Amino acid sequence: MYIVKHIRRVIAVMAAIGAISFGLTTGAQASTAGPALVSAGLTSVHPADAASPSAAQDRAWVAQQVRGLLRYNPGASQISPDAVRYRGAILGVSSPGAPRSAGPQSVSGVCPGTYLCLFWDSNFDIGDPSTHFYWIKFYNCGVNYNLYDYRISASQTWADETSSIDYPGSADGHVAKFNHDGDWWFTLYRDHYLANLTLDGGPSPHGNSNDWITGLYAC
Repeated sequence: MYIVKHIRRVIAVMAAIGAISFGLTTGAQASTAGPALVSAGLTSVHPADAASPSAAQDRAWVAQQVRGLLRYNPGASQISPDAVRYRGAILGVSSPGAPRSAGPQSVSGVCPGTYLCLFWDSNFDIGDPSTHFYWIKFYNCGVNYNLYDYRISASQTWADETSSIDYPGSADGHVAKFNHDGDWWFTLYRDHYLANLTLDGGPSPHGNSNDWITGLYAC
């Protein structure tokens, strides 16, 4: 499921970038075109100018994803360029190389203290800074959340998509509980994290915890 999900996301990203880059000169194309322009007696592309379309494409891609989050989660409100607030949670998508400075207690660098954060990919996507990554942050205490209620696209929810979890904050006895279709099978104490759920045992058909969470209780 994780491999299929990752391939699906890569295809979506490539399609979005292809659509955005239509009619533009990419950095790679600019570096190839530079000498030809010089030999023709024209001005070559400045390196800074060559890099700018990639940044513009990235911002456009993130904006496109946020528009989707607003569309597929009726009632959601945009709170930043990369995130929306919806039903006691914050859903977002980050661009490649996005800064991670949520606080010293956050091993992901994305999850603020006292929040519970789920990530679409393993290792909070820290291992591959070239990719976009999706996350959802829960900030209300004492609430049972149904991940089927939080959509990423028209056909996809956050149910059975979590591959890593960050639960920062002081070790004060607070605990998060996770279920799969009503079967409460897993708990995690605050000040803990799981970077790769494929390495943790669980009741999924693959014998681990990856992509096997449909609901949670956070506090």
